[in-house]
Amino acid sequence: MAVILILMTSYFPVLVLWGKYKGGILRHLVFAEPWVLSSWLDLELLVVLAVIAIARWWEKDPWSSLGISRPSRVDPFLGVVAFLVYGDYLYIGSSILRYWIATNFSSLHTPNLTFSLAVYSLVTTALFVLFEELATRAYIIERVIKFTGNRLFAGLASVLVSLAIHVPGRTLGDILRIAPITLLLTALYIWRRNIVPAFIAHFLGNAVATLILNPPRRWVLWLAIPSRNWIVALLAAASYLALHYLFERPSRLRSD
Repeated sequence: MAVILILMTSYFPVLVLWGKYKGGILRHLVFAEPWVLSSWLDLELLVVLAVIAIARWWEKDPWSSLGISRPSRVDPFLGVVAFLVYGDYLYIGSSILRYWIATNFSSLHTPNLTFSLAVYSLVTTALFVLFEELATRAYIIERVIKFTGNRLFAGLASVLVSLAIHVPGRTLGDILRIAPITLLLTALYIWRRNIVPAFIAHFLGNAVATLILNPPRRWVLWLAIPSRNWIVALLAAASYLALHYLFERPSRLRSD
């Protein structure tokens, strides 16, 4: 049931439109059009809540079965490193992005990004990323591992579901370009069994990709250029070492 709900976030609007214009049994879905296609209804958020309800109160599994558990101190830093790989892949694989950066975005005529628009953009990005990481990765992977004990099979199932929700409105080339990022985030979750690292990487990657197309892009532009953005890795490593020194070392001394 949960898998059907996950897939419907992408395919239900398509089915509604198909029924509207082609008729048949799907024409009865037209009644849902005002809600499904409205700007105020976030299908991803509704599905996240439904998946949580199914996992917690129907299947009676713990929060960890949704990838929700206390992260270790290393998880946020792994998320930052994965984000850098994510961002560099987008830069290397997108000739359009490289052209925009090389020409200082002179070919774009985007409006100024107001504070309210920036907040709205980041919130909607966070909700969609939460949906992908919790529903298409954590939920799928944990269920497949529970029933088969096979992490490779679990990862494959998650990748297929994740790619499937990206199919509507995209070409085969688009899906193939998305696949490496999906594999990266899936491997990160299977390794850590916590949504925090993949959520951080995915959210930052999507947020930069969105905000870089709107002024003031100068604040985020350097994050998209591989020759500059690895300074973030140095800052993350320094922060991790500082936290490790402040918290881990004293606890070891006390135990001795």
